[in-house]
Amino acid sequence: MLKGRFFNDHDDAYAPRVLIVNKAFAEKFFPREDVIGKRITPGASAPGEKDGIVREIVWRGGERQAVRHGRRAPAHLLLSLQAASLDAPVVMLRTAVPPRTLESAVREQMAALDSMVPVFQVSTMEELLSTQVTEPRFHTVLLGCFAGSPCC
Repeated sequence: MLKGRFFNDHDDAYAPRVLIVNKAFAEKFFPREDVIGKRITPGASAPGEKDGIVREIVWRGGERQAVRHGRRAPAHLLLSLQAASLDAPVVMLRTAVPPRTLESAVREQMAALDSMVPVFQVSTMEELLSTQVTEPRFHTVLLGCFAGSPCC
């Protein structure tokens, strides 16, 4: 913890909304300023929340995961789940059959449970991991091509 306080039991749906930011966020949006106590309106709202909820920054963290695939951590913020009315669960399935063969059955089951809950961003673990390494893989291949080509 660098400065401020972490979420606590008082940060519920009835308390003023708060959030936590990382060092990259603080430096990007509030350069050379103390971010604790600043009020912002994040661009996205949780399902069921009205747009434009002002939230106060109560903690500025460091950069524990400063480098990911050779890059600095992006600016990010954390919202308290206890305070948000998030009704968007994540469902993960382990299967012995090809995952895409179950997609329509899973969609039907989800619709049977609650037809108002949208099913989106359906992907396999392989696809999720692949998207994380696509750019570093491209740079490696490109570097390999230039390294193997003869000098002019």
